[in-house]
Amino acid sequence: MRPGGELFDARGGELRGVRHQFGWCEVSASGDSSPGIIDERARVEAAAEIEALVAHHVFDLDVDELEFILDSFDKVAGAETARFGEYLSRRMATELLHELVSRAASVSFAS
Repeated sequence: MRPGGELFDARGGELRGVRHQFGWCEVSASGDSSPGIIDERARVEAAAEIEALVAHHVFDLDVDELEFILDSFDKVAGAETARFGEYLSRRMATELLHELVSRAASVSFAS
Protein backbone atom coordinates (compact mmCIF):
# COMPACT_ATOMS: atom_id res chain seq x y z
CA MET A 1 0.00 0.00 0.00
CA ARG A 2 1.23 3.50 -0.85
CA PRO A 3 2.14 5.77 2.07
CA GLY A 4 -1.03 7.40 3.33
CA GLY A 5 -3.24 4.74 1.72
CA GLU A 6 -4.74 3.71 5.04
CA LEU A 7 -5.70 7.34 5.71
CA PHE A 8 -7.32 7.58 2.26
CA ASP A 9 -9.43 4.54 3.10
CA ALA A 10 -10.43 5.86 6.52
CA ARG A 11 -11.23 9.42 5.38
CA GLY A 12 -12.95 8.31 2.20
CA GLY A 13 -15.37 6.24 4.23
CA GLU A 14 -16.05 9.13 6.57
CA LEU A 15 -16.78 11.47 3.67
CA ARG A 16 -19.58 9.23 2.37
CA GLY A 17 -21.95 11.90 3.68
CA VAL A 18 -21.24 13.99 0.61
CA ARG A 19 -22.68 11.26 -1.60
CA HIS A 20 -25.61 10.90 0.81
CA GLN A 21 -26.47 14.61 0.56
CA PHE A 22 -26.79 14.29 -3.20
CA GLY A 23 -28.76 11.06 -3.11
CA TRP A 24 -25.80 8.88 -4.04
CA CYS A 25 -25.63 7.00 -0.75
CA GLU A 26 -25.01 3.33 -1.11
CA VAL A 27 -24.67 0.61 1.47
CA SER A 28 -21.07 -0.43 2.12
CA ALA A 29 -19.91 -4.04 2.04
CA SER A 30 -20.37 -4.16 5.81
CA GLY A 31 -24.01 -3.09 5.42
CA ASP A 32 -23.35 0.37 6.82
CA SER A 33 -25.31 3.12 5.10
CA SER A 34 -24.54 5.84 7.64
CA PRO A 35 -23.81 9.24 6.10
CA GLY A 36 -20.24 9.48 7.45
CA ILE A 37 -19.04 12.75 8.93
CA ILE A 38 -22.01 14.92 9.81
CA ASP A 39 -20.25 17.84 11.52
CA GLU A 40 -19.45 20.50 8.91
CA ARG A 41 -16.11 21.53 10.42
CA ALA A 42 -14.98 17.91 10.79
CA ARG A 43 -15.93 17.28 7.15
CA VAL A 44 -13.86 20.29 6.00
CA GLU A 45 -10.93 19.08 8.12
CA ALA A 46 -11.14 15.55 6.68
CA ALA A 47 -11.35 16.87 3.12
CA ALA A 48 -8.31 19.10 3.75
CA GLU A 49 -6.35 16.06 4.93
CA ILE A 50 -7.24 14.21 1.75
CA GLU A 51 -6.32 17.24 -0.39
CA ALA A 52 -2.90 17.41 1.25
CA LEU A 53 -2.28 13.68 0.85
CA VAL A 54 -3.30 13.72 -2.81
CA ALA A 55 -1.23 16.86 -3.46
CA HIS A 56 1.81 15.17 -1.93
CA HIS A 57 1.53 11.50 -2.88
CA VAL A 58 -0.27 11.74 -6.22
CA PHE A 59 0.75 15.07 -7.75
CA ASP A 60 4.02 15.76 -5.88
CA LEU A 61 3.00 19.40 -5.31
CA ASP A 62 4.77 21.77 -2.97
CA VAL A 63 2.94 24.13 -0.61
CA ASP A 64 3.10 27.10 -3.00
CA GLU A 65 1.54 25.05 -5.80
CA LEU A 66 -1.26 23.81 -3.56
CA GLU A 67 -1.92 27.34 -2.28
CA PHE A 68 -2.12 28.59 -5.87
CA ILE A 69 -4.71 25.93 -6.73
CA LEU A 70 -6.79 26.45 -3.58
CA ASP A 71 -6.77 30.23 -4.06
CA SER A 72 -8.69 29.73 -7.32
CA PHE A 73 -11.77 28.52 -5.39
CA ASP A 74 -13.26 31.91 -4.51
CA LYS A 75 -16.69 30.54 -3.58
CA VAL A 76 -15.23 27.95 -1.22
CA ALA A 77 -12.98 30.59 0.35
CA GLY A 78 -15.92 32.95 0.83
CA ALA A 79 -18.22 30.28 2.27
CA GLU A 80 -15.61 28.97 4.70
CA THR A 81 -14.60 32.48 5.77
CA ALA A 82 -18.23 33.30 6.49
CA ARG A 83 -18.77 30.03 8.37
CA PHE A 84 -15.44 29.58 10.20
CA GLY A 85 -13.82 33.02 10.09
CA GLU A 86 -11.06 31.78 7.77
CA TYR A 87 -10.47 29.71 4.64
CA LEU A 88 -10.14 26.68 6.91
CA SER A 89 -9.52 23.95 4.34
CA ARG A 90 -6.74 25.98 2.69
CA ARG A 91 -4.95 26.55 5.98
CA MET A 92 -5.30 22.95 7.11
CA ALA A 93 -4.33 21.43 3.74
CA THR A 94 -1.24 23.62 3.38
CA GLU A 95 -0.15 23.01 6.98
CA LEU A 96 -0.45 19.25 6.53
CA LEU A 97 1.29 19.34 3.15
CA HIS A 98 4.14 21.32 4.70
CA GLU A 99 4.42 18.64 7.39
CA LEU A 100 4.35 15.82 4.81
CA VAL A 101 7.00 17.50 2.64
CA SER A 102 9.21 18.15 5.70
CA ARG A 103 8.82 14.56 6.89
CA ALA A 104 9.66 13.20 3.43
CA ALA A 105 12.74 15.41 3.23
CA SER A 106 14.00 14.26 6.63
CA VAL A 107 13.50 10.61 5.67
CA SER A 108 15.39 11.04 2.39
CA PHE A 109 18.27 12.76 4.18
CA ALA A 110 18.38 9.99 6.79
CA SER A 111 18.68 7.29 4.07
